[in-house]
Amino acid sequence: MDDERRIYEILEAARKKQKRYGAFALACFSYHVLYVLWVVLLADKFFLGDDSVFLFQIIITLIGGFACMPIFVLMIYFLIRYAKAYKEYENDYKRLIARPVLESMFDNAQYYPDKGYTQEEFKGMHLIYWRNGFNYRSEDLIRGTHKGLDFSRADIRITHRNDNNIVVDIDGRLMEFPFSKNINSRILIVKNRGRVLVEAGLNEVIMEDMDFNQKFTVYAEDAHSVFYLLTPRFMEYVKSLYNKDDAIYISFDRGRLYFLESGHGGIFETPQKKLDEHVDIRREIEKSKAELEEIGEIIEILQLDKAGEMEKMINA
Repeated sequence: MDDERRIYEILEAARKKQKRYGAFALACFSYHVLYVLWVVLLADKFFLGDDSVFLFQIIITLIGGFACMPIFVLMIYFLIRYAKAYKEYENDYKRLIARPVLESMFDNAQYYPDKGYTQEEFKGMHLIYWRNGFNYRSEDLIRGTHKGLDFSRADIRITHRNDNNIVVDIDGRLMEFPFSKNINSRILIVKNRGRVLVEAGLNEVIMEDMDFNQKFTVYAEDAHSVFYLLTPRFMEYVKSLYNKDDAIYISFDRGRLYFLESGHGGIFETPQKKLDEHVDIRREIEKSKAELEEIGEIIEILQLDKAGEMEKMINA
């Protein structure tokens, strides 16, 4: 209880500080908007010969104009302070909630909030068809061990510009695991949601599970190798992900297995509403645990598949 209260006091103070600077910056911006509207209205009356334009209105306009520059400077100042306060709040959240949860769930846990996969590392995973014009960002890199198997994960966000709009292509989380089976092929599994571009050398593979085929499409260099990866247990797990995210990409390449799930944003997102002293702190802790449990689920499936394969070899 004491720990929850301490976390609440630190996070709520940081959140209020961020909101306060944001409100000040918005007030300064609103002043400029209102001043421009006032000038446009007054100019319209003046040029139309409206006799309702009085001297004191012109004086007020001039005084307001002189105030624009210092208020603009204040707006920039408050925006800078807001950005700094937002980062402090984010860091406090990750230090007090995210990091302890991570360390309680995994061995050798390492957390790098400002690091992620590099663009070249991501492109080398062959998860999506890379296009020129992509804007790539990755952060919240996590490394650790669960039941003897190493893993890595990070937030991934990819956008591109379409005319004057920013289009979000990927907004989610990438997980990476070592894969012990000797598979001599690249494999890509994609959630069905329209036309998908794939790299040269990958051909579509039809699975015997019709429900799986309706939900996902499989591509591989060697069709036979797919069945070493997509065991019945693994396929059932992949199908369970179908309704979780807008886009799902699973790739096997060079002894590594990658899961990219896009649609629900990154991990450890800071709450922006007022925090409750007890309920919300506990909820945030449970939310972080739930977001990390998927790592353990995948590792356990991989280990069960490995154990089952060894048992078949022994009994053969």
